[in-house]
Amino acid sequence: MAHTGEAGRLPLTARAIAAAFALCAPLAVVPAAAADATAPARLIRDVQGRGHLSPVNGRTVARVPGVVTAVTGNGFWMQDPRPDRDDATSEGVFVFTRTRPTAAVGDAVRVDGRVSEFRSGGPASPHLGRTEIDATATLVEARGVAVPPPVVLGPAGRRAPSAVVDADHAGPGQIDVETRGRFVPGRDAIDFYESLEGMRVRVEDAVAVGPSRAGEVPVLPADGRGAGERTGRGGLLLRADDPNPERVVLDDALAPLPAMNVGDRLPGANDGVLDYGYGAFKLLLTATPRRRDGGLPRETTRPQRDGELAVATVDMNGLSPDAPTARFRALAADVVDGLRNPDLIAVTGLQDNSGAADDGTVAADQTVAELVTAISAAGGPAYDWRSVSPRDNADGGVRGGNVRAGFLFRTDRGLGFVDRSGTGAPADPAAGVSAGTDPRRRPSAPSPTRRTAAAPGRSPCRRAPAGSRPPTPPGAPPASPSRAR
Repeated sequence: MAHTGEAGRLPLTARAIAAAFALCAPLAVVPAAAADATAPARLIRDVQGRGHLSPVNGRTVARVPGVVTAVTGNGFWMQDPRPDRDDATSEGVFVFTRTRPTAAVGDAVRVDGRVSEFRSGGPASPHLGRTEIDATATLVEARGVAVPPPVVLGPAGRRAPSAVVDADHAGPGQIDVETRGRFVPGRDAIDFYESLEGMRVRVEDAVAVGPSRAGEVPVLPADGRGAGERTGRGGLLLRADDPNPERVVLDDALAPLPAMNVGDRLPGANDGVLDYGYGAFKLLLTATPRRRDGGLPRETTRPQRDGELAVATVDMNGLSPDAPTARFRALAADVVDGLRNPDLIAVTGLQDNSGAADDGTVAADQTVAELVTAISAAGGPAYDWRSVSPRDNADGGVRGGNVRAGFLFRTDRGLGFVDRSGTGAPADPAAGVSAGTDPRRRPSAPSPTRRTAAAPGRSPCRRAPAGSRPPTPPGAPPASPSRAR
């Protein structure tokens, strides 16, 4: 998870951390500007306040005490070892130092600086602000001291609201939760997690309710006891009146996380600091947890019967000829073994022949050919393909990749395709249909041919939003696989 949006911000780095605190006699001063003698002394809870915005936002504070609980490339988190009895005020905060701090985990420090609300994505983004202190001086008073205990989430500690994100602002429309409505951590999940921002938090015996993705995994504490309705495979059921705010998103910003699937467990206690970024509160674990496999079997469907048309969707997630052979084989296995060779597959996320190289290539026949070949090698049928070729760097996706949507379809099952131009007239093969499979061929199977409906493609009468991908297919000459690379 990167810390971006302001000059001089560096990415967070992975680091496993142990911890500890007590305020003692001064040892050293971490190099920084001199303290502001006129600034009032504050505690962390004074900086955080009862709400999403700091009551001293934009002001200078001095001699704020805390223990360093985690360190990253541009700052550290600290927590007050002497909390009050008000659960609505966080006792932890992030201290922004711009470069890697000299203060280490277990240091008792006092911080001078300016309070700010950092917004991931930039000052104009819709995300909440993360309260932090832009440090001008950090005084280390002791090293290797005891840390505050973590707040335990779940039935054995503080239980997050399980259905309500923000009762004041339920319903349609965008409302600024930072400036309107009541701050009720015991009722509203968005307030509950705000009240723990920057603090040490523990999840015990966590169970994954979603797969790992981009270094994050959603879990439930206490093996899911007391959580909302679960799905048959162990996920959380999303409903209109229950967005499942009790789930906790673990992030690998401070320590690597094992790859996890739904139902996998993290036995025992796992601690981290609660952070916020890019629209979500996340628990940054400070040590890599131990994973226990949940034994979730791969899903499969049954083969289609006579008279049935099997339709599936597959996200290729940026597939190109540069992808490892193992990835093509894995996708082919999903089609053959998991989806049981459906008649029609709506494909998304397919890149052009040169992948992310920004060289003007838009054709994807080599990508498709490798995919179709891999499916056949796995025991599947020889699929045919149609898509609308994107305009170079004009239809969204990673620059140079020219990601497109398309159709794989089985002619051996009686499925045919009527290629049409953007005007709706039959497509002229001389107008650019690539070599290879004849898009007008009829299947050899004796069953009646089923044809897809004509699609608008790139119609000159319809203007799509800038950067959107074209519908598929047709509307432009289709790209058919011509050879295996």
